[in-house]
Amino acid sequence: MFIYSKFPVMLRSIYFSILCCYSLTLTGQHFLNASLVQSFSKDDLNFYLFLSGIPAQASHGVSLYKVQYLAPHLNGALDTASGVVAIPSTPGFKWPVLFYQHGTADNREEVPSRGSFESLVTVISAGLGYIGIAADYIGLGDSKGLHPYLHADTEASSARDLFLAAG
Repeated sequence: MFIYSKFPVMLRSIYFSILCCYSLTLTGQHFLNASLVQSFSKDDLNFYLFLSGIPAQASHGVSLYKVQYLAPHLNGALDTASGVVAIPSTPGFKWPVLFYQHGTADNREEVPSRGSFESLVTVISAGLGYIGIAADYIGLGDSKGLHPYLHADTEASSARDLFLAAG
């Protein structure tokens, strides 16, 4: 069981407040731009789910956006980073967020913002009622320089910064 669920309600509130205050002091997460990549109808998604053998039914159409934002590189300098955000197209709801951390990419082009297979995870999750977020990571996608392979801090901060910038 996830340890967070064992915290009493008051401790969860305090923890969340501290986390929110901390996130205000972070560098990065500056939104640059977003562009609509593609829209999917609910029927399109259900057809893709059927073809892939995934036993699920999409409840919503989806809009997939490529987002560019600033994120700190290993040396602390801000760099243009990229990722995708998939949003259910049914208005009037507050959607939970699903972060997808992609696996090893052979090159900077095999990432979610470049239309790799990885971006479909966010699209399917949005069709199921989540906001799907997938960062490309520092050094991949639109980011310059080398990708610090298996560097947990920049992989986690890339997803966090994309979430904060897109919010």
